[in-house]
Amino acid sequence: MKNAFYEDILAQPDVLRGLIEHHFVTDPKPLRSSAAPSRPLLTGMGASYHAAWITSYHLVSKGIVPLVQEAADLVFYTQPMLDAVDACVFVSQSGRSAEVQPVVKRLGEQVRLTGVTNEPDSPLGQAADQLLWLAAGDEKYVAAKTYMNSLAVLWLLARQWSGGLREADADTLKGVADRIAGIISKAEATTARWIDQLDGVDHLLFVGHGPHAATARQSAMMLNEWTKVSAFSASIGAYLHGFIESSGPELGAVVYAPPGITSESALAVAERLQRHGAKVLVVANGQTLAVGERVSSGVDEYLSPMLDVVAAQLFAEAYARHRGVEPGFRYLTKVVTQI
Repeated sequence: MKNAFYEDILAQPDVLRGLIEHHFVTDPKPLRSSAAPSRPLLTGMGASYHAAWITSYHLVSKGIVPLVQEAADLVFYTQPMLDAVDACVFVSQSGRSAEVQPVVKRLGEQVRLTGVTNEPDSPLGQAADQLLWLAAGDEKYVAAKTYMNSLAVLWLLARQWSGGLREADADTLKGVADRIAGIISKAEATTARWIDQLDGVDHLLFVGHGPHAATARQSAMMLNEWTKVSAFSASIGAYLHGFIESSGPELGAVVYAPPGITSESALAVAERLQRHGAKVLVVANGQTLAVGERVSSGVDEYLSPMLDVVAAQLFAEAYARHRGVEPGFRYLTKVVTQI
């Protein structure tokens, strides 16, 4: 029996197309009027932070070097960062999580606040100097539609800051939406492959380099949220510097290795984990591969997280059903109001 999370996964191509329509046709001014800051800060929590984290790598590739920090740390430990920037991009799907108001109140007048949110009337939406609406519709549980559209609108913001938006950017995202629809169309075969490889392992690991480490963390978080299985993530560099010592036959590993700067390194790690006895899958541009397989070409590396996460979404939803886990949260609420 399907559930709200499954329906949200299926809806992602359409809500992404709706986001493109909104920011290129219906209300293009907020995005197109955004000028590149000299000292930006990107922040958020959970899936929102993962989207900001991925975007920080995209910006660096364009010569814009941001700070990136979880919002909870800005509340407790790193408030002085807010004095060192001239722009803050706060990503919060609800716009009202516990960290929003403490951070917003601490911002100086010199800091331009960009709110990336699904709720324009939220505290973040109301406080923002620039509002970038996610246009994702209602979402009850795991961040799927809102995460996808956060990745998309932040990719567009990076394009705007690094030379200005072009109509070709809209076409590129439409192509991504079509690719996502293609991945979803093969959901049954994909999830069967994941479950066949990973069911019954003692530990689930997701790894990747750079922006793909953020995809790994998003994937592990979804597994914890929806299947109640303990999954963990690491950057490949961090994993090789210690965590790899625990690898063996009891480990199931997903290695994100889309075409790009670090694909060869990631593929080599997949081979190494398999030699250690781990059960390993490779994900590249949303395709699930065996160790040794690879895709011949891909999308912009900073768009690949939009494809790669879909395979993990489908697995999380299907694996919960496979294990007989009731849909929903046990301890979470959709909006975290206490830190």
